[in-house]
Amino acid sequence: MPDFKFLDEVFANHDQWESWSIARKFEDEMGKASKNRSEEFKGLHDELEARIARAERMRKENLAPQSTGAKGTANLAAFHAGQSPAAKAARQAEFDGAVRIYRSYIASQKMWMGTGGVSDPLNQTVTVAYDNDLAQELTRVEIIGGKLYMAKSKNPLDKQELVDTAKMASYHSGPGVAIYVMSKQRNLHIHSHVIGGYHHSSLLHGAPVFGAGELKVNQGTIELLTNKSGHYAPKRESLYCVLSMLQNKKVPLEFAIAEHCNESSESFPSVLAFMKKYYLDDDGRKELSKSMEQLMAEMEQQDTEWAAERAASGAPASSSYAQI
Repeated sequence: MPDFKFLDEVFANHDQWESWSIARKFEDEMGKASKNRSEEFKGLHDELEARIARAERMRKENLAPQSTGAKGTANLAAFHAGQSPAAKAARQAEFDGAVRIYRSYIASQKMWMGTGGVSDPLNQTVTVAYDNDLAQELTRVEIIGGKLYMAKSKNPLDKQELVDTAKMASYHSGPGVAIYVMSKQRNLHIHSHVIGGYHHSSLLHGAPVFGAGELKVNQGTIELLTNKSGHYAPKRESLYCVLSMLQNKKVPLEFAIAEHCNESSESFPSVLAFMKKYYLDDDGRKELSKSMEQLMAEMEQQDTEWAAERAASGAPASSSYAQI
């Protein structure tokens, strides 16, 4: 498991964290009715409907292959011969699960799925929610043994549950991904994103944060971390802050990274690849230091040669290196 000295240095430097904090305010958004959301959802709804239809079609085809005619009978026989009951049940569960995830995503956006397609309910007003202190405890994450747990269960009788974003959603990345912010107390808070109803600013009542973006978590294990947030517009430094906190909490930094900057984005298969890109892992920092030393040596050599040439021509000696 990689461990990065740079992230340890970041974690220990409180002044650095404060200079990187994202202090944008959104008090005027709380409780405000959202605008008509149909345009923002039009393309996404069409895509989700197509995926739902495809998942259902695939499920039916895999469970009941075409059996019309001699060719169909042969196909049916081959299908049943090659599939155990357990394999068929697992396949059905997979496709049914895909349908449930997409339908739950539509529901999480406070939309309706009817015979006419996906739409905003008529006469429904969606307002932007801002969590109070009590609600913030329900979104807070605890990290124990490198795994992510929800700090509080919505049902007091339930045991502490591992974080799993399979039933959460983000408008940008779709089903299976949650939005998060990291508070100035270095706590993660996560929730589903609801356009016009629940934003990054909702999690901590519009307060300043050290990080914001998206998370994909599978049974307590992070699979993806991003800094995608239209509200806070975090820079790369927010990823450093979140990664340094996770490393300090012994979370394995073996997940993918997606960095968003203005209109561009770049994906990395691992934290190590992200750190190498910016010379922030130990090998990368050594490589950068070595390159800088080599550059300085070349400049000094060039300076010496220039000085010798000027001396040979009788011109006054000067130092190009000293001017740089």
